[in-house]
Amino acid sequence: MNNIKQNEFIFTKLEASIKKENAHVNEIKIVSPFINGKGIKFMQELIDEAKHLKSLKIITTTFDGKSKFLDLDGLVKFKNKNQIVDVIIENSYLANVDRLHSKNIIFVKTKDHNSVAFVGSSNMTDKGLSTGKESSVRIDQDFNPQIFQKINDYFDELWQNKTDFFNISDQMQLNLALSKKERYENCFVTPSLEELKETDFYSQITKNEPMQLFDYQKTAIQNIFTNIENGYKKHLIVMATGTGKTFTIMSFIQQYYENADIHKSNDLPRVLYLAPRNEILEQAIATLKKANSNVLDDEIFKFFSSHNKISDYQEEPFIFTSYNSAILYHQ
Repeated sequence: MNNIKQNEFIFTKLEASIKKENAHVNEIKIVSPFINGKGIKFMQELIDEAKHLKSLKIITTTFDGKSKFLDLDGLVKFKNKNQIVDVIIENSYLANVDRLHSKNIIFVKTKDHNSVAFVGSSNMTDKGLSTGKESSVRIDQDFNPQIFQKINDYFDELWQNKTDFFNISDQMQLNLALSKKERYENCFVTPSLEELKETDFYSQITKNEPMQLFDYQKTAIQNIFTNIENGYKKHLIVMATGTGKTFTIMSFIQQYYENADIHKSNDLPRVLYLAPRNEILEQAIATLKKANSNVLDDEIFKFFSSHNKISDYQEEPFIFTSYNSAILYHQ
């Protein structure tokens, strides 16, 4: 018989509350933008322990197209292992898609047992299920039938959306998602801890010996030169905090100036370096001198703080300015 409960606020160890509802479940519906190995293992436990389960549907997302919060490979293996599992994935790399943020878990029970839904902030991850400061509300179908129905209808509406979602069995779309994930991971190679220590600005700038480029910095510079040779005129480098962005850029400038085959004339371009704070500009100037000992003080124009006025500009090749100074000049 039905056991009517009031709604319940859950703020610790959601996985324990979820497993209490697993005994008489007929269908499980999960909306979770982030799913990692822990989440997949937990869902496998639900399948293994549920005697009456006939269907487990999952709705997730590649988030920003890079799937950095989604274990795509693990999800494919999970689907292939369990015939009752079906998965649809949001096409987040489409420009017109609003990213999925809902986190819902619905337990549709067998006859004479009360269905429930969990709605909150928890993803299918370690933090979402057990270790994080997450919270959810357990909605009892018999206690709140209209609310429960809306949650269930919302899931079904998403499930029927063929425009913004693709089925994990769609090999072409899956390959596209996997290739984007692979390209993203290959572009952002995380340096070792020792490399991070060595590239920290404050530890480097106080050393007497010259800075040395690490392999990932050399690769970034080489990629720019390759793009230049291929006719590209705009380039973007994205690097994590502490991995030596400024030194990479200043080293590229040094190599560019020394590479006559690239610029093929003495008419070298001027360098404009923009930053939000004066401290960063001073650090960048120090790094430029460290990377290129041939740069003289009178070749650097400081257009920030009270160093110079724009009228003092004498076509110095290296211009360092703050956003605010640049904006004020153009007003």
